[in-house]
Amino acid sequence: MCGIAGILAASPSPELAPALRRMCDAQAHRGPDGAGYTLGTPDGAGRVAEHVESLDVSGARAPIVALGHRRLAIIDVAGGFQPMGDASARVWLTYNGEVYNFRELARELAERGHVFRTRSDTEVVLAAYLEWGAAGLERLVGMFALAIWDGRDRSLLLARDPVGIKPLHWACQDGRLLFASELKGVRAGGDLDRTLDLDALGRYLDHDYVPAPLTIFRSIHKLEAARFLTARWEPGRLVVEEPRRYWRLEPHVDEAPSAADWVDGVRERIERSVKAQLVSDVPVGAFLSGGIDSSVVVASMADAHQGAVRTFSIGFREEAFSELPFARRVAERCGSEHTEFVVTTDLLDVLPRLVAQHDEPFADSSMVPTHYVCQETRRRVTVALSGDGGDELFAGYNRYTQALLMRAVMDRVPRPLHQPLRHLPEPARQPFRRWVRGVKLLAGLDGWERYRFLMTRLDAARRARLVRPEVAAATPPQAPRGWLASHFDAPTGADYLTRIQYTDFQSYLPEDVLTKVDRASMMHSLEVRVPLLDHHLAGYAFRMPSRFKIRHGEKKWVLKRAFRDRLDGEILKRPKMGFGIPIDAWLRGPLAPLARELLLDTPDPFLAPAAVRELWDEHASGAAPWGYPLWNLLVLKLWLHQQGVT
Repeated sequence: MCGIAGILAASPSPELAPALRRMCDAQAHRGPDGAGYTLGTPDGAGRVAEHVESLDVSGARAPIVALGHRRLAIIDVAGGFQPMGDASARVWLTYNGEVYNFRELARELAERGHVFRTRSDTEVVLAAYLEWGAAGLERLVGMFALAIWDGRDRSLLLARDPVGIKPLHWACQDGRLLFASELKGVRAGGDLDRTLDLDALGRYLDHDYVPAPLTIFRSIHKLEAARFLTARWEPGRLVVEEPRRYWRLEPHVDEAPSAADWVDGVRERIERSVKAQLVSDVPVGAFLSGGIDSSVVVASMADAHQGAVRTFSIGFREEAFSELPFARRVAERCGSEHTEFVVTTDLLDVLPRLVAQHDEPFADSSMVPTHYVCQETRRRVTVALSGDGGDELFAGYNRYTQALLMRAVMDRVPRPLHQPLRHLPEPARQPFRRWVRGVKLLAGLDGWERYRFLMTRLDAARRARLVRPEVAAATPPQAPRGWLASHFDAPTGADYLTRIQYTDFQSYLPEDVLTKVDRASMMHSLEVRVPLLDHHLAGYAFRMPSRFKIRHGEKKWVLKRAFRDRLDGEILKRPKMGFGIPIDAWLRGPLAPLARELLLDTPDPFLAPAAVRELWDEHASGAAPWGYPLWNLLVLKLWLHQQGVT
């Protein structure tokens, strides 16, 4: 696991090497075990070096590419130094991630004549490109973000793994292309336009994150999952092609296998993925929440691992938010060497660092416990496996059953009655008024809109009032059904559950869950692997009929049946809890002074003060639990304050 960076420039410049060093230094936390640099040209490359100042490009001709790498050594600690070049020194790779099928690929490539000098997956990735070009990306099983400079045709290839586990950012300005693992790395490379993207800001307020390909800055972009981008120099100009997709999740139902076949198939594929991801030359452990997904991963590790598995759990003093007893039970069952931590509310110190680490507004409150579990885990191991992805693949979110229930209820209401339901008079008593408002709303929504309703904490009218009128007027218009709906509409012919799972797989999973884990883990130089997100396993899960995912209201039916001999009944039957924090209480308690200062007393050019105060007053008085919307605004205000935007 590492941090990568680079610049594709029109010609050599004395500023190139210092800029590359700054980009890598800004991401030193991603790779504390060393740095490497190379400068490539059509005629070859400067030698790879640990100190960028030692590279001499005085005789180089345009164009030129500067590649940098910060290394967290995991596999072939001695031989995996990067950037890595081929035998001709004309093709160079800088790469972040792990490819778990590298040994199989190495055997195939050796049969095709490739000779390997190291035991690293890095050299296999480079050889795969040399053999198959961009088509080689389809053969890689793992998590990665990479850049390959090919001096043979003066091209730079940027690519990101199929699911979006590892990040990659890029920008073009003044005839240069800059890229880096993190947004801060790109910004360190030059004086880029700092104008905020109002479209990105609006989407952040809606989703708690800025979705790819946007970033909060108009000048910088994220490369989306399963895409590659090619840039090349043609006479007199830099040509950057539109990113192209090289892999697509294609949901389609396979009715042939029986329930028993699906159970066996899921277990076999998960155990195979876990075993592949245990390969490491440094200590490996696992996050254990006590939920189904992490418990399945730990059970599979215990079966495949020689010796006791090391597991790590995080909890809270507030028992309603702590899963420690369940995690302890799984650890005892699997015989793991278990370590627990309890989160204290020192957020006044931690929160500013977490906000800064993300480089742009990001308001998933579970970034707090994720930070702590990564911090404590890194003190004992360098690699940890997590259970992320199980909810999206096997239908584990509570909102899935809620959406199915809403759909079933509204489908039983004759269509002619929907119009009268929308005009029901509202009763005077508050509990009944809320229920009637819900009925009126659902009667006017289609299947997608009902699911979006479940993921929305503020209604559209109130959300619109949060921004100043001049900001709303300058915000680019959204598509009629919105960004998320484009994912819901994509898998034509799929049933309702599959469509909402697919929506989350393409949006919430890479943009929120995996982003949160990447930033928290890399902040502490910890590699986190996600065996449930092997993209072949994902493709298999999305072929499964929905009746094997949710059966008689039971979520993750097939996953639980696949591992019921390894996990006890209490774990299999316990309800979904999530990785939340007591945000409502904390905003009325230890976080209240900071929140009041930033939300009520610190001006900014985007938010409407009266609407923010109204939200705060209702929450502080106990009239309404607005903790999560206020957390969203608090993170935004803190980030703006750090950027000096007032």
